[in-house]
Amino acid sequence: MSMPADAAAPSALSPRAALAGLLKGYSTEVTARDRKGIEAAPELMPKGAEIFVAAIPGEEPDRIIAAAVQLSRTGLKVMPHIVARNIPGRAALDDMLSRLAGEAGVDRAHVVGGDRDKPEGEYDASLQLLQTGLFQKHGVNTVTIACYPEGHPRISDAVLARR
Repeated sequence: MSMPADAAAPSALSPRAALAGLLKGYSTEVTARDRKGIEAAPELMPKGAEIFVAAIPGEEPDRIIAAAVQLSRTGLKVMPHIVARNIPGRAALDDMLSRLAGEAGVDRAHVVGGDRDKPEGEYDASLQLLQTGLFQKHGVNTVTIACYPEGHPRISDAVLARR
């Protein structure tokens, strides 16, 4: 196997250059409550870098949207977590996606079921959110999901097999 002519052999790279190569295209994550992280991200990350905004149980959508707007305005590519078990219903999901897309320019999301024992509303799995068609309606055309090939302490194997 040969290397491209413009690629340096790993041993020829300085430790800093080797690390920079490994981290090219990296992403990071903040919570909407992490003011220090939200303020520091634009200074520490290159424009266009991807930043996840995690949604913790009980987090108000307004706070997630505000964090997404603030980060997006700095040139970062925001990928909010949309948590099925935190969504009260279809109207709330529609409103949240509308605002994320319209106010923060969000076009991608990390969609998960969530770790709450009891769902806030009718959704308990990421697939249910994706089946609403609301992501496409609002131009959120790239989604990532979580999976648990090793199982999950709060989700039975039978439920995982069905989803």
